[in-house]
This record gives sequence, C-alpha cells and structure tokens, in this order.
Amino acid sequence: MLYSFRGGSDGQNSISNLVFDAGGNLYGTTSGGGLGSGVIFRLTPTANARWRESVPHQFQGSPDAAFAYNGMVADGSGNFYGATVHGGADGEGAIYEFTPNPKNPATYWYRRF
Repeated sequence: MLYSFRGGSDGQNSISNLVFDAGGNLYGTTSGGGLGSGVIFRLTPTANARWRESVPHQFQGSPDAAFAYNGMVADGSGNFYGATVHGGADGEGAIYEFTPNPKNPATYWYRRF
C-alpha cells in the first residue's frame, strides 16, 4: 500500500487511475473529501521508499469542477486532463486541465473548460 486516505482534507473515495509526471510523482483524483467535492492528489516518493501525499487542488463545485470519478490522462507535454460528473457552469460536469510545475511541485496551473 502506498497511501491510506483518512477521508477528510486529503480526499476520500479514490476510484481513479494514477498518472506519473516527469519527476516520478503520482497524481490521481478522489470523488469526495477536500472541500466536499473531491481533490487532485499527489504522491511523492521519499528517500525511505515511502510516499508522501499532498493535495494540490480541491474541487469546489460549481462553477469549478466536482466529483471526479475517472482520474486524469497525460498528454506527453506535462499536462493532465480530466472530467467530473458535477460542477461546471451549469452543474452538469466539467472538463479540466491540470499542469504541475516541475520546478516547484507545490504550484500548478489549473483551468476548467
């Protein structure tokens, strides 16, 4: 086991795939936790062969995205794309782009379509 969710701000109900960035970090989504609408989480490998979890983005619901069930896909240029079943301008879901900053993993670029 790499990480066990606590069901709060770290996210809960992760049923998504995982994607690697160029630095070896794993990213995924949860359909709950965070502010209540799920999160994008990052697992970072540490020197002692363990993984540290962090939450670069918390979905906030409409007009932001909410409840990501499918995870994200990578485009080969460092960008990840995903979809949610709720949120967006009309509450009927959203497609988003998430781009981690390789020089500073604590920052990222996020855009909802």
